[in-house]
Amino acid sequence: MIQSKVVSESYKNFELNLNKALKELENHEIIDVKFAVNNEPLTEQEIYAAVILYKA
Repeated sequence: MIQSKVVSESYKNFELNLNKALKELENHEIIDVKFAVNNEPLTEQEIYAAVILYKA
């Protein structure tokens, strides 16, 4: 079965939480990782997201 895990954080926390999620999935076969960045123009805050597809 293919499952997904989403990591969505501000820039400062994104790399740390992405690495943590990948470590949790180290015993699974990772199929794909997709990245996206949402830049909110009013607050000028960037939100980074990753969707990790893996075999459960």
